[in-house]
Amino acid sequence: MTRYLDISVVQIQQWLAQAPTLKGRRGASTMIREATDPDRIAELLTGHPGIEPNREQGPIDGVVSLVAAEDADTTSVGSAVVTRLRTRLPTATLRVVHASGPTYGQRVIDSSVDWPAPVPEWPLARPCAWCRLLPATDDSGPEALCADCRVRRPQAGSALSPRTPPGPERDLLHRLGTQTRLLPNDFEDLARLGLGPDRDDTHVALVYADGNALGRFIKTIAEANPAVLAQLPDTIHNATWAAVLAGLAAIDTGGQTLPVIAHLVGGDDILLSVPAHGVWDFVAAMSAAFVATITAEHPQTPDPPTLSAGVVIHHRSFPFSTVVELASELLRAAKAAGPGQAMLSWQSITHDGDQQTERPALATDALGERAAEFTKLAAVAHSQRQRLAWLLRPGNATEADLHAHVDRLDLGATVGPFLAPGCGVGLADALDMVRWWRR
Repeated sequence: MTRYLDISVVQIQQWLAQAPTLKGRRGASTMIREATDPDRIAELLTGHPGIEPNREQGPIDGVVSLVAAEDADTTSVGSAVVTRLRTRLPTATLRVVHASGPTYGQRVIDSSVDWPAPVPEWPLARPCAWCRLLPATDDSGPEALCADCRVRRPQAGSALSPRTPPGPERDLLHRLGTQTRLLPNDFEDLARLGLGPDRDDTHVALVYADGNALGRFIKTIAEANPAVLAQLPDTIHNATWAAVLAGLAAIDTGGQTLPVIAHLVGGDDILLSVPAHGVWDFVAAMSAAFVATITAEHPQTPDPPTLSAGVVIHHRSFPFSTVVELASELLRAAKAAGPGQAMLSWQSITHDGDQQTERPALATDALGERAAEFTKLAAVAHSQRQRLAWLLRPGNATEADLHAHVDRLDLGATVGPFLAPGCGVGLADALDMVRWWRR
């Protein structure tokens, strides 16, 4: 029986977005990579015999995973790692998990303890100019920052140079093998790369994706071919990056600046932003590539893992922390709507507000399988689509009125697929979606 010790940042996406500026998020990305850097963690293990990095897990930003011998002192090394993370990530919530099992994928949790972020001792102090959560540690200048945000600012780097962007964006450029292309410096630059109608370049979309049925997949592999268990972290990590690169390829027009800002990519987690009118192409390609990559590695495994996603479309100036919180809620709704399946929940803050709506989730496959139907609906004149949306609102018209209007405009073949029983995407939701369809 092997003992495992995991020390990780809990709710990492929310922590990354705690400061609502993109610069604050980028700085946090660099901070978390440095804090959990395998070489630095290895230095902490000196003097702690019987404890070494967990090679079954592989390196993931925000996670320190260790394996321990039966007689090893995991308490002292756990305290050392927590101290390091708390020093470098002042406001992150940390979790320490002790587990045991024949393999990492088959481990059973023995204990789990959370170390919450510190609570301000003086709540009436001047709040941090960035996150507004903790008191500023100094009171000088227009940007008095808390201890956490003061570290974020110098760590942010610059997306204007391929040599200095933060971790996930640097990884993206490395995997693309490019030293000449640039990344958007902010959401305004990203929105300008829009793929929609002329002068409609004010919105971006946040994509928050996470793997489904990974536990089942690992268990199946453990039973059928345990010798390859150690390779699974790399398989999943590479599939996640393959998904990101496939999504990017689907919306990349070849310009100097890549149409993506990568916030977090690691394990089976994806958090990134793209131009609003490219989001459906991105998600469709991302989802398909994730499954295809894992299937290619393990072709005999039934029901390979999939990706579910929460998507939030928002104005480029909207506070990012609120966007991330909503995307998290939508991702949970998507996963609950079809356990183990590739599902998508989405919302436009501009049109729906920033509180989660009751719009049903849809199967992500529909984006690709029904692309021609969506494209045809998107080609309908904007004024006609607005009228259809109005007729569909409760109390505005009868079903007979709707069908009479559709017949009058000769739109039966266009809207019919979205009116059929069990179609998966109703006409009202389809009309909302194609507002952001790629032109």
